[in-house]
Amino acid sequence: MFLVLTCAISARGLLGCDPREDGVSRVGGVGEPRKRVATGALIDLASQPTDRHRLFMRVRVVFLAGILCVTGSSSCNSVPEATPHLEVTDSSGIRIVQSRSPQWEPGGGWEVPSDPSLIIGSLTGPEEMQLMSVSDAARRSDGAVVVVDRGAQTVRLYDEQGDYLLTFGGRGSGPGEFQDPNSVLITSGDSAVVWDSQLFRFTQFDQGGVLASVETLDLGIMTEVVDPPLYPGSIDLLADGDLLIRLSEKEGVVVKNGAKGSTTIVQAPRGFTRSRSGALRVAGDLSSVDTLMLFADTAKVTVDAPWGLFPLAPPLADGTDMAYEGEPPRICMGDRVSPQVHCFDSDGGRTLIRWDPRSGSVKSEEVSEWREQNLRLLGMKLREEDILSVLDQVPVPSERPQFSALTLDVRGNLWVRLGPTEGSQSPSVDYLVFDSGGSLLGEMVLPQVQVLEIGEDYVMGLHRDEFEVEYVHIYELRKPLGLVDGP
Repeated sequence: MFLVLTCAISARGLLGCDPREDGVSRVGGVGEPRKRVATGALIDLASQPTDRHRLFMRVRVVFLAGILCVTGSSSCNSVPEATPHLEVTDSSGIRIVQSRSPQWEPGGGWEVPSDPSLIIGSLTGPEEMQLMSVSDAARRSDGAVVVVDRGAQTVRLYDEQGDYLLTFGGRGSGPGEFQDPNSVLITSGDSAVVWDSQLFRFTQFDQGGVLASVETLDLGIMTEVVDPPLYPGSIDLLADGDLLIRLSEKEGVVVKNGAKGSTTIVQAPRGFTRSRSGALRVAGDLSSVDTLMLFADTAKVTVDAPWGLFPLAPPLADGTDMAYEGEPPRICMGDRVSPQVHCFDSDGGRTLIRWDPRSGSVKSEEVSEWREQNLRLLGMKLREEDILSVLDQVPVPSERPQFSALTLDVRGNLWVRLGPTEGSQSPSVDYLVFDSGGSLLGEMVLPQVQVLEIGEDYVMGLHRDEFEVEYVHIYELRKPLGLVDGP
């Protein structure tokens, strides 16, 4: 037996659900229903009376707003596993872990020093050492670092000392060239697989930087398994060859309605909105699509701009964050409005990680960083006075979300970014760290960088100085004896 619900999404996320008796869940945003999908079952869309879906699609839906139980079912009445640190229950096959206290003793957890052990980048050095707009970086087994610079449209390799070695590919659209290199995956043999979001393809280079293969994805197939205005957005390659695709709702697109193909223009309304989104896990050969979760996307407020209505995300906007790592891959995602994160394992296991809610106010430096980021992004096309007139219309929230970013380390431990460290003399950020089972290990303080990768004994992040010059920093991750892999 399973419960079928009708759910509505507001600017704050999933509002509520009403039971249906027809075996179909209609998940809808404000004013328009979502695509009809079934809840609690696997559906072969290829067997449905339509020729739109040319893929075999396995649909599994989990609602981000919480775990749903059928009243009176045995799964809702399971006896919790209790320890001094946490409580574990099971709901409809989903493991729920609520931490009561950290496992690390005060002063006995992992540590990251404030000074980096390696810096890649330069303000006035040679061109190959100057970084423009780093989108990703990864470390090989030999300590060498692959840096993806989408601003320079290059991928560069630096040795374990941070010295430049070579550049992969170059600008262009031919084999081994890039238009918009976005992310990189290091294989077990230290090959680098680079995703180009403009050319919609993966390019693999061997350890010596020689072009090994090029694979372009069929965007047409991807768009056919979802209904407009939802389209494939960001795409990441998982270590097992599967693809993790985040859906985006496009504004201003034409949507066909009814048998006669009438059309409607989708426009962003004024005020705060959260468009629809979701996460798909797609087989590398495109033979199957697994819908992991449907959720509300980043909150935006539509304001008046010199060129018309313009949607813009406010500082510390509500939204859904995703993280993936490991082999076999683990995927975690959560809405920033709630102190909980859903994690999906490759074997089908699912865990809901919860912690006690925290309250806090938005810091002035966070608002300043938001303004500087938008000035940087829009400054290439617009005048500064026009950008500032737009930013001044965006309300600043008084309370911060429950978290601001998620990261999975190589061991599958979940790092939840909370916010700036209170009373710190140097810029730093507080994190909660959960082990792969969902138990809270403890709280950590990291330097104020955009975390790119966390390995066995290092944290790699992107740092910007006061001149907005970018550097890749690597910090030592110190784990006391007995705490190397968690409890």
